Amino acid sequence: HTLAYDDALLGDGAIPAERFAAVTARTLVVCGGFSSARARASTRTLTEALPRARHRTLTGQMREAAPQVLAPVLADFFARDVYVRQAS
Repeated sequence: HTLAYDDALLGDGAIPAERFAAVTARTLVVCGGFSSARARASTRTLTEALPRARHRTLTGQMREAAPQVLAPVLADFFARDVYVRQAS
């Protein structure tokens, strides 16, 4: 399980909002609907800290989402606002 590593990296548990504010990439933050309250709150806070983030809660999922639930969410995210170069 990675919670011990997560805690070690976060120290006091605060998300460094000023560091995340500098991220310019489009970002998808995902949380399982059955995840802990702490995990759900953290993903919301992270989404608010990232300037181009979208948040999705995967209903009925926990930390490890079923591929058939996660795949359409990822496909939708990557399909939005993507420039496809036409062959010349």
